[in-house]
Amino acid sequence: TFPLSVGKEVSILRNSANLSNLEKKQLCRILKEEKRNFKKEIKAFCHAHKNFHDEIKAFHKETKAKALWNEIKIFTEKNKVCMEEIKNVFQEQADQEAVINKILQGKYKALQQNNKTFWKDSEFLEEGQDILGGRAGHHSQQTDSLERIYSSWKNDWRIQKEKGALWDVMEVLRNVYIPPGKEKLLEREENNLCGNYGPDVDTRNKTPE
Repeated sequence: TFPLSVGKEVSILRNSANLSNLEKKQLCRILKEEKRNFKKEIKAFCHAHKNFHDEIKAFHKETKAKALWNEIKIFTEKNKVCMEEIKNVFQEQADQEAVINKILQGKYKALQQNNKTFWKDSEFLEEGQDILGGRAGHHSQQTDSLERIYSSWKNDWRIQKEKGALWDVMEVLRNVYIPPGKEKLLEREENNLCGNYGPDVDTRNKTPE
């Protein structure tokens, strides 16, 4: 063999013109062996640091995961604020609905009272008509009874008109303030607001002056 160190290899390369063919062959063989060894070392280094690259990738993934969790946390906080605002809006709607219902209940009771008064007047008029049938000679009483009949009919017409106006107002308020899913007024109350309190009154041929 022809033992050579790295320094000697460099020196030999510089003085290769003075080497014999045998020395040149030995030098080439040594250089090839060193090259193979160097490739093996590079391969081993890459293999050894393969896990390091995986660790770097895992670190990047972990960093992205932390950033994502931070974004989720921020979104959750914002969502809490939005839910609180929505809750306040529903509370305001509930308060407004309570006020409106209270007003409508007052008007409804007033209409009921007017309706009771009307039917009492109707009963009184029927009694008056019976009296008029038995006392045809009392012209002044008959005139008063007819005026009462006309006044009662006129009052009923006014009540029915107020009922219609109130019903329109209720429809508008219900569409504006009552949120979806809330129960509306009972069907019985709706029928009453439409004027279905008692027996029908025939007013087809009568018009108020």
